[in-house]
Amino acid sequence: MLTKPKLSKRLQTIIDFVPQANIVADIGCDHAYVSISLVLNNKANHVIGVDNKLRPLRIAERNVALFEMKENVTLLRNPIDTITQPIDGCIIAGVGKESAVAMLDEFESTFQSSTWICIQVNAKVIELRKHMVERGYRLIKETVVFDKAFYVILLYEKGIEHFSGVPLIVGPYITQNIEENREYLNKVKEIAANFRLVAHDSSKQSMYASIDDYLQGIL
Repeated sequence: MLTKPKLSKRLQTIIDFVPQANIVADIGCDHAYVSISLVLNNKANHVIGVDNKLRPLRIAERNVALFEMKENVTLLRNPIDTITQPIDGCIIAGVGKESAVAMLDEFESTFQSSTWICIQVNAKVIELRKHMVERGYRLIKETVVFDKAFYVILLYEKGIEHFSGVPLIVGPYITQNIEENREYLNKVKEIAANFRLVAHDSSKQSMYASIDDYLQGIL
């Protein structure tokens, strides 16, 4: 019998990254590997795995049974099923920025004032950072993992953001550990340098120029 799901480096990093919580919602749970691993790694007492696709949920049901997690993992299909209890943590990973925002719109009513939200989007990280500030969340932790590509994993809670300007856009905790994140930051600088030349929108051009200049100053 398998003792634990085989996770990608990205997903394992998310498991290691998040705080311990009583009830965690795994939104977009796919095959429930993260849901199961949260329990096996003592990061959650109970996980509510949610997905809107029937086929992955059927596979998730088999995985939950395989790992004998029926008492610890509840699977729901939205929008048919809904979360009916307050949750202490929420994971949204492996989706686009627009999908992540839509998931927050749908499930935010189940959050408590102390609920943490872990988000990893596949693109538009800068736009997501801005959105979370406007939404009333503050960044409490972040990390970068390379798993065939760079992925930024963000942890938020309700509150007033203490960071602002370019550091917040680039990653205030990431830039505090330059040596550890130098390869990622060089990649961001390369992208910003290109976009400052080709962006047609003046505000975006100014933003990418600020990012390029900021990173040039610290790298």
